[in-house]
Amino acid sequence: MQRRLRHRAKRIEAFFTFDQEHHTLVIHKRGGQGHAEHSNALTYDESVLFDGMAVAVAPLAEGLGSVRTSAAAAREVMRDLPMGSAGVFTLRDRWLSITRHRLSQLGCDPGQLVFPKLQDCAPQERARILEAATTFLGTGSLVETARKLFCHRNTVVNRLAAFERYTGLDLQNPTDLALAVLALHASTADP
Repeated sequence: MQRRLRHRAKRIEAFFTFDQEHHTLVIHKRGGQGHAEHSNALTYDESVLFDGMAVAVAPLAEGLGSVRTSAAAAREVMRDLPMGSAGVFTLRDRWLSITRHRLSQLGCDPGQLVFPKLQDCAPQERARILEAATTFLGTGSLVETARKLFCHRNTVVNRLAAFERYTGLDLQNPTDLALAVLALHASTADP
């Protein structure tokens, strides 16, 4: 990595590198006001530089004091990536998996908020409720969920009401929605 940086990073403004376990942390100043520094997008030169590698792009550090926090976020994203990953990854891409892993380290399983409570309903009903909830979490729209599930909008409303009745999680409430996302992601995500 160090050699690649020395030979190919001539177009990138001053940068600093630090070896971090199995990763190299690259810190550099992004372009001027109004440029890509306010996004996690890599410039063309950066994309070429890191081609074929797994790259974690940290949230923009607003001043020297927040560089440490941004670097910690990038390290967390890198630790979360499966072996052999390649591409550009951001905290936004990996927050569900990172949160799931952090909660499991504490002995918390968000799935316990949903699955034991759905044991009271018949297996087919449970499958339909979970399908509606998972699809709704992916679309955020009753109409789009109904379209994807090939059913009427009212059917989706009824299944989401059943989800709330069994689990106590109202998918219209942001806090409950976040808990449901974590619970259902934990059951379907790759380890």
